[in-house]
Amino acid sequence: MTGTTGLHTVLAVATWTILSWITISPGVPTIYAPLNLLVLVPAMLIGGRVAAVVLIPLVSCLWCRPVFRGRPNVPVCSVVLLVVAVILSALNLAFGFDYASHYHGLAYAVTATLVNVSCWIVLGVVLLWAMRCPSSSHNLAFHVAMFAWLAWYAFPYLGELP
Repeated sequence: MTGTTGLHTVLAVATWTILSWITISPGVPTIYAPLNLLVLVPAMLIGGRVAAVVLIPLVSCLWCRPVFRGRPNVPVCSVVLLVVAVILSALNLAFGFDYASHYHGLAYAVTATLVNVSCWIVLGVVLLWAMRCPSSSHNLAFHVAMFAWLAWYAFPYLGELP
């Protein structure tokens, strides 16, 4: 395969956009829509949800250009991005757990933690699969999954609402 089809690209971008929208759509943190800070902060700074919802898909498209062109190997920079994002997400959860429990309830804090840990495990497995069996489809699957997590649940809002 020399590259992904246009359909794969459209589906990837649609997935990232829908997840970005879902994470902030209710306006308050919920288990299915945790107000991901990667979408929420730009929405607050820009003053518009639509611009913020498009931000992660836009950055993802720029990041994934070699992937969309059919690169079979996972780039080192993508592995570094995943490692840094997981570490920062873990720190966010560790330092924000008490706040989340206080402001949103213990069930939300525990669920947000479990969802993220599950995502880390799935991303690790998909990354290993993509690295051990290099192909453009495996590389694409890893990147779609990683940016889906970054768009939806990577940094759930854990504090008091403004």
